[in-house]
Amino acid sequence: MNRIKELNIIKFRHLDNIPNIKIGEKLTVIAGGNGTGKSSLLGLIGHMFSFRSKGTVTMNPFYKTLLETQFSEVFRFSPVHDYATQYSYFLLFHDGILRNAVSRFIAANKRFRIDVGIRSKRGYGKVSCPVIYLGLKRLIPLAQESEGSIRLLLANKLSNEDKNLYREWHNRVLVLEDNVTPQHMKSRNKEVYFPTCDKYDALGNSAGQDNLAQIILALLSFKRIKEELKDNYPGGILLIDEVETTLYPAAQYQLMHLLLRAAGNYDLQVIFTTHSTDIISYMLNPQERSFYHSTEIIYLYKQRGVITVCQEKGSLPRMLADLKHTVSEQPREPKVNVYLEDEEARIFFKGIVKSDLKSKLTISRCKLGADLYGTLLKSKVPEFRKSLIVLDGDQCEKNRLNRNPNVLFLPGSVRPENLICEFLSGLAEDDKFWESGLGGYDKQAFLNNKPANTESRDTMKQWFTGEKPNWGTGCSKLIHRWKSSNETTVNNFNEALKQKIERLELIPFN
Repeated sequence: MNRIKELNIIKFRHLDNIPNIKIGEKLTVIAGGNGTGKSSLLGLIGHMFSFRSKGTVTMNPFYKTLLETQFSEVFRFSPVHDYATQYSYFLLFHDGILRNAVSRFIAANKRFRIDVGIRSKRGYGKVSCPVIYLGLKRLIPLAQESEGSIRLLLANKLSNEDKNLYREWHNRVLVLEDNVTPQHMKSRNKEVYFPTCDKYDALGNSAGQDNLAQIILALLSFKRIKEELKDNYPGGILLIDEVETTLYPAAQYQLMHLLLRAAGNYDLQVIFTTHSTDIISYMLNPQERSFYHSTEIIYLYKQRGVITVCQEKGSLPRMLADLKHTVSEQPREPKVNVYLEDEEARIFFKGIVKSDLKSKLTISRCKLGADLYGTLLKSKVPEFRKSLIVLDGDQCEKNRLNRNPNVLFLPGSVRPENLICEFLSGLAEDDKFWESGLGGYDKQAFLNNKPANTESRDTMKQWFTGEKPNWGTGCSKLIHRWKSSNETTVNNFNEALKQKIERLELIPFN
């Protein structure tokens, strides 16, 4: 199938100079407030196509009515506002073919037309491709039609396979277990197969069943056309106005899955309008990968009276805020979670990390040993896929995690409390770090409290906790002094940390 790549509008009513509107290869969502031109886009696209084929497809009167979109189905042109203005737009296809459409007014009989391609017997006109347009007429409940216009058609044109698919799709979208049978009926506004069972008939259908029945019939129509034309099948285009109407959120979600599967199975480009924030949210959610990578968004919004198009999926918060007429919150950058072994490591880490990097981190107070962190990483716990584990320096040589991309080691080759103790032991008595005067924290005070056994982890932790009040808030005075003597080490650590953060920022959330 030669798929539509872009819609380019030069002028059509209030849509003025809107180029390069991308159309998805499978699904395209058209959203925006009332009066922004969503339905107009469906009509402009549908008008470009016609389908005439010899064989059983067009000889079948039921399917024949579904193969072309007429402007009269979508627009009523105004003698006051439309006739005097020239409208023009064009479609660009993936193979580079361009097909344009230009309006003209026939003064003799006061007719307004939009011609596709070159107006010549030998020229080219509409693109040959089956198109089904489901407009708002489909939403008129059968129960509200005049009784005299409703006819039951006994000739059922659905195969047993189609009937089974009908039942399967109906129940999956509406989350039902009804043993439905499609009943062929026709009214003034529509002809469709309505779901019936021993609990209800066509007149007892809910509005949601009515809407869904016509969408299902459209999909079965494309299935039939593809089966009959085989290698000559050019693919198809399904256009649906206000796809979500009368369906509750869970059914909307299931319907999107049905449309995505059908687009793949029957070579379709499905293009629909919606006001549903639920549909927009999960179609543009990166975690919903099947939707996210198969969908284009066309969001229409008014900016100082001019219609503008946004197609950036990352603008979802702005789109939702526009639909709700609220102010969108500024998106917060997701931060990298950092886990350390204990409180001493957390204090030391916070003290040596540069402020611009610290703003990208959430430093956990969780206290787990290196071995347990290793087990969690080996078990591929989802939380740690996007997190950084910072282990004490003494783990670097003996731990197999030294090559793990989610692991970083603190400076030095010993635990932070031992690193600090060794550093203070090496400071001269007259170093500016020590306080002067009677009763101050000087070298003698440090030596008086220094543990005899620095190999004991518990002893060193108790020593660190007892000495903290002498080192400033958050040990800032001590760590500042350590950094001034270890500038290269600190810079190297921050550069390694920066690289880890940049890598983790590229990993999508699960």
